[in-house]
Amino acid sequence: MTWGYANPGTEVILDDLVARRCAATLSIPVRGTLGIMITAKQRGVIPAARPVLEQLRLCGMYLSDRVINQALTSRHQSEEESTQKLAIASGMVNEV
Repeated sequence: MTWGYANPGTEVILDDLVARRCAATLSIPVRGTLGIMITAKQRGVIPAARPVLEQLRLCGMYLSDRVINQALTSRHQSEEESTQKLAIASGMVNEV
């Protein structure tokens, strides 16, 4: 977190809630393990995020089903919305 504070715009990797709150107070951008896995999936580094997240859970990381499902659903919805916006912009479909 010190590096993020000393280097504005640097995103720090934090999963601890108290540390995240501290970073927010200091206006330090934060990404957690879940966010890293979703980014890795989006960039094609891993074929799917859910199996990696399930393995992390088996190794002792706490991630609730609700949080995982919400993150993966939000990512999927964002991809669908982006695809639909692109299709609308290119005139492929009519806006609903």
